[in-house]
Amino acid sequence: MQWTGDEAYLEYDQQWIVGGPDSGGVRVFVLRDEHLFYVERDFGGSTISSGISIQDFIARYRGSSDSAYLRIVEDLEQRQRST
Repeated sequence: MQWTGDEAYLEYDQQWIVGGPDSGGVRVFVLRDEHLFYVERDFGGSTISSGISIQDFIARYRGSSDSAYLRIVEDLEQRQRST
């Protein structure tokens, strides 16, 4: 899924910081329309990845050694159980 609209990443359902803030900016995953987008923001602007579905994200990162990604997986699984 492609993100549409200028600065559209400012409108999201949930956000998780996975890097920064530091001199390289901040790196986050944002959830919008049941897809996660990786966003890199710094003083020079922003880049937004193509979206990945919740199920694909969970499958890809469930076994990650990165605690930030595991936290996102846990939050997404909790979100699915509550809907």
